[in-house]
Amino acid sequence: MSRATLVLACGALVCAAAAHAAAGEAIVLAGGTVHPVNAPAIENGMVVMRNGKIEAVGLKLVAPAGATVVSCTGRHVYPGMISALSVLGLTEVGSVAGTNDWQETGSLNPDVRAEVQINPESDLLPVTRVNGVTSALVVPRGGVIAGTSALIQLDGWTEEDMTVRAPVGLHVIWPPMTPVHAWWETRSDEEQRRARDAALDSLLRAFDDARAYWKARDAEGKGGTPRHDRDVKWDALGKALQGEIPVLIHASALNRRAEGAQHRGDLRRHARAADAARRALR
Repeated sequence: MSRATLVLACGALVCAAAAHAAAGEAIVLAGGTVHPVNAPAIENGMVVMRNGKIEAVGLKLVAPAGATVVSCTGRHVYPGMISALSVLGLTEVGSVAGTNDWQETGSLNPDVRAEVQINPESDLLPVTRVNGVTSALVVPRGGVIAGTSALIQLDGWTEEDMTVRAPVGLHVIWPPMTPVHAWWETRSDEEQRRARDAALDSLLRAFDDARAYWKARDAEGKGGTPRHDRDVKWDALGKALQGEIPVLIHASALNRRAEGAQHRGDLRRHARAADAARRALR
């Protein structure tokens, strides 16, 4: 049996064990070569899991009373891989629009939350899980402000079961800084430049508007300041403005990354406070 087959076989055992552990049982993987994240491999090692989480990793550990012991002799046990910047759970069949929920209409969607859009019954989740990927950073795409990402585990029946952390960050899609010349691009160079400038302007104005919105919200009830209607978009930007979550800028070309770095100062000035913005944009 090849090493890859051994790894996949043990990965399947880990997934099965994790499913039971999530239901409250203690599970022990014993006898395999355990590869910790930040330590040398452990021959004939043990992994103890309880309530769906790893409790201990080591050599000659004591198995909890009543634990289910899974033999991994001759196999390798690796930490689950994380799929980063993924749309896993947000899309099923690329050519069928009704199964794709990774992009909303409009360009400013800070209120889009990846964790509530995930389909826990997606057929892609178990296929991915059995190949050793146990977690994913799921990121909405499209527009200028795409929304907030979520770190999920790939085993669960509901959004609450699967969500490990949300929101992880607010995602900004930086527009191309130079005209694109490709068969699918029908706009002229000048039209592309105008679209780029409009996208950047809308991004900076969004931070301006959100800052003004939160300033008004904070002033409600003080000195006769009236209450303001809630706006879900600017409510959603609050965590980023206050530095509670990072603002993650997507730039796929060198000139886009350089331009994004130059404009970080603009975003800082448009955030609620300079120190909060530095935390959000560092």
